[in-house]
Amino acid sequence: MVHPTSLPIPLTQLQSRLLNLTNVARR
Repeated sequence: MVHPTSLPIPLTQLQSRLLNLTNVARR
């Protein structure tokens, strides 16, 4: 995984979106 120092905001946003998508798919 890319270090948070490289992309702090974009990484977090992408992770949150990915988590949301996975959660919806699991449902």
